[in-house]
Amino acid sequence: MARTMRSKFPGWCKSCKGKFPAGAEIVWSRATGARHSTEAACDVAKAAWEVEKAKRSAVRGHADLTGVIEFITAARERGLKFPKLRVLDSDGEAELVLGLTGERSKVPGSVTVKRDREYVGLVRPNGDVVGAWDAPDLFDDALIAHLAKVGADPTGLAKAYAEFSGACSFCGTTITDAGSIEVGYGPVCAKHWGLPHKYAGVRASVTREEIENVYGTPKEAARGVGEMMPEGGFEESGSTFSAGGSLDAALRDTPEGIAAEMWTDYGFRM
Repeated sequence: MARTMRSKFPGWCKSCKGKFPAGAEIVWSRATGARHSTEAACDVAKAAWEVEKAKRSAVRGHADLTGVIEFITAARERGLKFPKLRVLDSDGEAELVLGLTGERSKVPGSVTVKRDREYVGLVRPNGDVVGAWDAPDLFDDALIAHLAKVGADPTGLAKAYAEFSGACSFCGTTITDAGSIEVGYGPVCAKHWGLPHKYAGVRASVTREEIENVYGTPKEAARGVGEMMPEGGFEESGSTFSAGGSLDAALRDTPEGIAAEMWTDYGFRM
């Protein structure tokens, strides 16, 4: 049996799909749920919702991110399922993570934008900027202008991110070699993104504890690679480790191989 009452909470009308505020007069039943009490109230709610939808989906500006789209697309074609580009926001502190929508999305090939892990919207392939549905105003003019700079120089902004955070601008992993920080990414991501990389041979100014949090201790890193090697493995030599057999290219591309080389090359000891 339907009852007419005042709603305790805001909700959605089952008839018109429009919203009603707390305290509105509604008709409710267990079978049909909550509805506006009159057709006129439904008409008002529907009109208000159309205005709200237009505001939320409105184009907020334009930013040419062709360079970013090509950059991420190339990484995807090399086998990365969900490649991401990390850069700093215009304030020089907040993290922006840029991704790419897939073929099944409403607008494939759009650049998604997160600021400090909060989704703020996307940039369509034609450059149109659309804010997040529930908070469109987060995508303001300052962010749009900054993204245009990212689109013009994605590698330069990636380098600035790595210098500030000490993390790879693609995977977010801590990077320690000065050569990696100089370009903004590590050797594994360099391969995936088709970019040049060369160890500088100089350990960056990070602590032993910070590296262990990512790669484990030198012994753990060496043992991990040794177990994968077909012969020889790793042999303990004093306080450092050396390869007892040849480390082929495939093993060098693994996190364990990179960690072991890093520990021995840059002078950390047991």
